[in-house]
Amino acid sequence: MLLTRRRSASILWGLVLALVSSPLALAQWTADPALNLAVGDAASDQSQPKIVPTVDGGCWISWFDGIGTGWDVRVQRLDVGGEEPLGHGGVLVADRGFSSTQDYGLDVDAAGNALLTYRDDSGHGTQISASKVAPDGTLLWGTTGVQLTSTMAFVAAPVIAATSDGGAVVGWTEGSKMLLRRLDAAGAFVGPEVEFLPPVGSYSASDMHAVGNDVIVSFVHQLGSFSSPRHLLAQKVDSAGTKLWGATHVSVFD
Repeated sequence: MLLTRRRSASILWGLVLALVSSPLALAQWTADPALNLAVGDAASDQSQPKIVPTVDGGCWISWFDGIGTGWDVRVQRLDVGGEEPLGHGGVLVADRGFSSTQDYGLDVDAAGNALLTYRDDSGHGTQISASKVAPDGTLLWGTTGVQLTSTMAFVAAPVIAATSDGGAVVGWTEGSKMLLRRLDAAGAFVGPEVEFLPPVGSYSASDMHAVGNDVIVSFVHQLGSFSSPRHLLAQKVDSAGTKLWGATHVSVFD
């Protein structure tokens, strides 16, 4: 009887230790700052990471990867324990040939999908494209994403915001103006482009976030040449493309 009780106690303690230690064994996070979790560590360079949280306690992380054949766009998802459901190195979103980098946009929608927008040189000239990546790594808007521009003008630094209807709004700089374009959940265009034309100088998209189906965008107004003053403006745009904060925008810092 004594042996049986000891054996039972041993088994019970073994089960307790297994239950207590199993989350620690599965988790990738570490408390040691000298042993941080490597998300992108390929032989080439990695640059300009961004991170957005997901409602399940995890996150999406995006970055530019490699300079051998151009800076590609990659994305990875981490769960609450720091595990990589998509495999180490994540998902290739855009295979590009750029030898230098500019800013780009990352957001997450209510379904947990990652939304990205970036400069794209995979087709004719340099354009603005957007991609949607499911939690399982599927490229929901196709392997080439959605191309938002078809222009010979200079395009730069796109931003993206997920709207409450499952769609998104993309903003970017094109020549001296700024443009916004709304997409539905399938990546189809909704309505016309919303144009921001400066009275003088140029506008450059800076950042954008959604409020329901509306978006608030901040942008820089450069008053003239490269050495001229730059002011910071903001505007709120509804789902119909109406500028809710007036034709002259809100001056944040001038």
